[in-house]
Amino acid sequence: MNDDQLQNLIMKSSPAAFWREIPTRQEALYNEARSYSYNKELWEDTEAETVFPIALRAIFENVVRRAAKLTQLKHFNMMHNGENYPYVLVKSGKLVITAHHVAGPNHFVRSAESRKQHAGVNEWLDT
Repeated sequence: MNDDQLQNLIMKSSPAAFWREIPTRQEALYNEARSYSYNKELWEDTEAETVFPIALRAIFENVVRRAAKLTQLKHFNMMHNGENYPYVLVKSGKLVITAHHVAGPNHFVRSAESRKQHAGVNEWLDT
């Protein structure tokens, strides 16, 4: 299945409004997380460096959850099998969509049992 077919399948199986909603907050998301994390009244830069990726992840996952609510998609707050971090799962037609923060555009999510299980659900995509 080539990329165009996969994109068409995703757009056919899920509301376009869901995908339009997510980028509306992308530009501000980084600055919001940075502003919160590096708030000198809360802690010093040492703690801020720990908090920043967590705040970024939390804000991003909230954006995905809100987009699902707005478009009336079923969404669930899930916990990774290691019980170390939560994540958002959205069901849209045959698709299982999960949201995970990565460090940048050239990074992929790390291997995790929950992601392998969700990939198994989407195995019929033949990608």
